[in-house]
Amino acid sequence: MIYDYLEGIWRGDGYYFIIDADKNSSFNIPWLSGSGKYYEIKDGVYINGGMECFEFNIISRKVMEVYSYKDGRIYRLTRE
Repeated sequence: MIYDYLEGIWRGDGYYFIIDADKNSSFNIPWLSGSGKYYEIKDGVYINGGMECFEFNIISRKVMEVYSYKDGRIYRLTRE
């Protein structure tokens, strides 16, 4: 269900987070680089290679906040 919500292009303040229909992700939000080639989202947390990278907070259908474990900042993104 979280993948259905996240699918699409999200942007805000020069940052973006994208998940396509095949669940491929692309982003420029600072992240902790895990050793894994693939990621999973568990309990709202984006995990790569066992490393917690982001935490998603759903604000509305078109707005979310992404917490970056790397820099401790929250990025507010809007669905395009």
